Amino acid sequence: MLLVVTIALAAMSYFVSTLSTAEMRQKRVDSTAMALQRAKQALIAYAVTYGDIDADTNGFPDFPGEYGFLPCPDYNAGLSEGLEDNGNCGAQSVSKLGYLPWRTLGLPGLKDESGTCLMYAVSGDYKNDESAFPTNKASLLNEDSNGMFQLVDEGGVVLQGLNPDDRAVAVVLAPGMPLPGQNRTVDAAGSVCGEDYANYSAYLDAVGGIDNSAVTNAAYQIDQFVHANAESAGGSALNPYNDRFVTITREEIWQALTARSDFVQKMTDLAEALTMCLSSYAAVNGLGRLPWPVQADLADYQLNSSYNDNDDDSLGYAGRLPFIVDDSNGDIGMAGSTELFTIAGCNSLTVTSGAVVDLQTAGTEYRTLWDNWKDHFFYVVSQDHAPDNVAAVCGGDCITVDGTQRAGLVIFGGFRGAGQFRTEPVAGDPDTKFDIANYIENGNRNEFPDGDGDGSYSTAGTNDIMYCLTAAVPPLKSPC
Repeated sequence: MLLVVTIALAAMSYFVSTLSTAEMRQKRVDSTAMALQRAKQALIAYAVTYGDIDADTNGFPDFPGEYGFLPCPDYNAGLSEGLEDNGNCGAQSVSKLGYLPWRTLGLPGLKDESGTCLMYAVSGDYKNDESAFPTNKASLLNEDSNGMFQLVDEGGVVLQGLNPDDRAVAVVLAPGMPLPGQNRTVDAAGSVCGEDYANYSAYLDAVGGIDNSAVTNAAYQIDQFVHANAESAGGSALNPYNDRFVTITREEIWQALTARSDFVQKMTDLAEALTMCLSSYAAVNGLGRLPWPVQADLADYQLNSSYNDNDDDSLGYAGRLPFIVDDSNGDIGMAGSTELFTIAGCNSLTVTSGAVVDLQTAGTEYRTLWDNWKDHFFYVVSQDHAPDNVAAVCGGDCITVDGTQRAGLVIFGGFRGAGQFRTEPVAGDPDTKFDIANYIENGNRNEFPDGDGDGSYSTAGTNDIMYCLTAAVPPLKSPC
């Protein structure tokens, strides 16, 4: 009987200890998952409120008109631990890897189950790099800016990010316990994370040709990350690896941001102000003529200088809204600046909401909004109001909008809908931004390929923001 009791107690003890070990292991895994999710939500919140940041507490946003940017990593000892190192975060459009900047995000030093601080990689266009501004910061960032990170398995098969707009814009990583050969130095006095900079291979793993510990030091290069699985993390694999991470997608950031009612209002204000600026151009030239549009397909959609008007009639009277109007000036006989916003004096435009819009001065809120969303703005000029037409009066060659004659039309190609894909020719991606159908809904998109300056447009069945220019001399801004 004593032997039976002894065996039973031993069995129960073994069962309980095994259960406790399993429970503790699961709790550690859960704690890592919670830390990763907490970091992810803080990063998304940072991107959504980036345009509101007032770090110097002077009552004015530090980055007016900018949205979607993520912090640089903490990757050297130049600043206090946990702060983003945004004064030297690499060249423009080059991705960056380092520790999660927990202090910048208003978080404690988040750690995984092994007690190691979380790490973080951000795609080049999304990083808040203030060094050599504006050189090292993306010149265009909006909902169509794709990330540069893919999630793959140990065989290199892409699990996330095969399509350009599915690639992650950021990755938050939990390094886990050190594996054989990973020698970490974490004894920096008073440090939360150890400040073991430039030793990332001791924390993040390499599996075959996939190296989680480094990103490519070149613009628009796709980097891949491999996530631990049950076998690899358990150490039973021939090449064990235990990095776990969460990704942040383009869609997650911009869905949260475009849900802000004030953001939609700002884009409405910008569309209205651009229409008023075109009206001012017609008033300045004294003939009521509007500028030529820009062709829809561009070699570089990010540069303002690419948005140069074109008086080649074969390109039609519809395209993107111009920033440079030299061909228009030449046809009209105007001299002076070739920038639309300057020659039309678009620095103090009061829109319906009461906002005063300055498009002329670089760095102002609405000029910065234009810089980042210019690829979304389209423009139609009627043939009767083109720069080469002597009499800017609606005859038989004006466009109509909902049956009313108009001198011109401004369209903000709103947030993408089902079946709309917008990629530019970077990182080997195809150019789909040239296709008007990827921006403009309903029958309006069918008028653009013709673009003969007398098409019929409609405000029905679209989420685009539209403003018209009346048939007056000079044409005036009007709701469509």
